[in-house]
Amino acid sequence: MFRGSRQAANIALLAAGEGVGRLLAFGLTALIARAYGLTELAILSACQAFIAYASIAGDGGLNQEATRRLVGGEDRGIVYRDAARTQFVYTSGAVCLVLALVAVSSPAIFLPLLCFAPVPLAAAISTPYLLDAVGRFGEIAVSRILMSLVTTVVGLVMIAVGVPAWLFGLAYSLGAIAAAWWTNLRGRRPRGVILQHRSAASRSARRRTAWRLGQVAVLLHVHSSLPILIASRFSDNRSFQDMGVVTRVWFIASAVIVMSGSVLLPSFGRSLGRKKVFVAIAGFVLYSLLALLLFWAAGGPLLNLLFGPDASRSFVPVLIYLAGLVPASVAAVCASALIAMHRESGMGLAYGVGILALICVVVTSSDGASSISLSVAWLLSQFFLAGWLGVMLVMFIRGDARRSVGSRVEG
Repeated sequence: MFRGSRQAANIALLAAGEGVGRLLAFGLTALIARAYGLTELAILSACQAFIAYASIAGDGGLNQEATRRLVGGEDRGIVYRDAARTQFVYTSGAVCLVLALVAVSSPAIFLPLLCFAPVPLAAAISTPYLLDAVGRFGEIAVSRILMSLVTTVVGLVMIAVGVPAWLFGLAYSLGAIAAAWWTNLRGRRPRGVILQHRSAASRSARRRTAWRLGQVAVLLHVHSSLPILIASRFSDNRSFQDMGVVTRVWFIASAVIVMSGSVLLPSFGRSLGRKKVFVAIAGFVLYSLLALLLFWAAGGPLLNLLFGPDASRSFVPVLIYLAGLVPASVAAVCASALIAMHRESGMGLAYGVGILALICVVVTSSDGASSISLSVAWLLSQFFLAGWLGVMLVMFIRGDARRSVGSRVEG
């Protein structure tokens, strides 16, 4: 009972930090929409989706791997050295690659995207795993609030001064730098280890881990960002604006689910059982249903208030999109459990097929890349992912249980 209460408290603490941070950022985007229009909001959403590829490709799942290693008792200096060096090198390369691809394929958003470039670099030098592994979730919550607070304050100053909309990425970059500073300060990162020599075997093992977890992380982001990216290229202006509103609302509503791994991964890493997984799924699904019910009851006036009168037309696609919170909750819990069990190898295939399913639904839809068809495709692909990852988890838990029984019998 005590462990369950502590886990619930940790989730509540992180949820509070994530929620406050996202509300601040959400308020800023609402002001941007009112000051510059829904098209600029959609461009901002597209830039964040693009630059997140650099963050995720650079991370390669190494934050999760570092947390798992620290929970397993490995030396924090060695873990920090491996993660920090790999993340910074990978992220630097990923930022250059994303900027080059966007300059060629979408030159109209290159300048706004360039202002976001420091965001993944700041994340690469941050060490949240040093706090995560020892349960200092309050410090992580403060870092997220600080990031959004700095972003919001700088953004408000920029709106008041009347700077061009493409410069708003600088506000997000300064927020990311502030969060990295706080995380490194409170995590007390080891000193004098970053340049220590690593054996060839250690480097090879880390590369394999980064490749395996990186595939999952990148494909997860491809799946989550695909609707807004498709809309930016193939939808009419109205659907593009709708998807800009959709992604901002999802940004707030999915806060609890996004941060779930920070609590669940260390918890599952110490002990994993069916009851613990079931309780986690039940809690997140309940939250998702409440969020969906709240938006259904008050979503129209809320969109009107936050983004202006034109935003109320986005109610239906947002409602459909938010229905994906339920399967996304199940998928997030299953993914954390699979990573804790070192069973993430099949997750990349799951997300890859989920991406193909989303694209197929859009292509075969009579409405093409409309905001409605994109939202329906997103919802169906989320149910597919939840089912796939759930089956994977059940199979692995049963297999481990059978092996455990077999070893006891032999003993």
